[in-house]
Amino acid sequence: MTETCTGITPVTAVLSVGLKQGFQWSEQTLNNYSENTIMREARLAVVPCNDSGMLDGNIDVLWECTNQWGSQVDHTVVHTVTKMKWVFDPVSRQYVSHGSYTFEYTLTSTAGGITCTDKKFAAGSIANTGRLLVINDPAYQQVMGYGYSAAGYIEAQVTATYSCAGTSLLEGRTIDWLPPIKAYQGTGGSYEGEMTNPSCIGNSSTGTEKVKWSFSVPPAK
Repeated sequence: MTETCTGITPVTAVLSVGLKQGFQWSEQTLNNYSENTIMREARLAVVPCNDSGMLDGNIDVLWECTNQWGSQVDHTVVHTVTKMKWVFDPVSRQYVSHGSYTFEYTLTSTAGGITCTDKKFAAGSIANTGRLLVINDPAYQQVMGYGYSAAGYIEAQVTATYSCAGTSLLEGRTIDWLPPIKAYQGTGGSYEGEMTNPSCIGNSSTGTEKVKWSFSVPPAK
């Protein structure tokens, strides 16, 4: 087969992918589903489409929730901002994350006229903690239902402070700096989008998760 920036020619392998039965999408990290047979075959259609094999990226994840427990009202805001680069890995035929993130968590609890504020913060590297799969072959895109997919998370130590308790300590936390996304490239081959999902839904709970992402091919040197 001949690899090009628009895919692999011929694409006879697509027919065999389309005939496979029982495949179901799992909304987990890329590491959980990337070993699926379909994903392995789809990666055969992946080649970097810029000379540097790199994409600059910005990601913004805002998670918000309000809970009411009798007279107590809890409002939680989790905000993660990532400045990153996707670097193409020819072995896995995926882009691997590099760059840094900041994570901020604020919980405001009000009950009986007393308000307590809990805060958590972390910052650091996201090197090798995320994966971006770009499918350049239009036929494979039809089979998969998207042109690229990505996800990233990191196990981190966050600094936690509790105003009413007057304490500060380190806590372990999994930070989803990029919840799983699936999309098609936009005009001019751009990688950008916005996804809004309901969160913490219940009888007395409301909230949303908003994910914004934008990846661009760096200018040629």
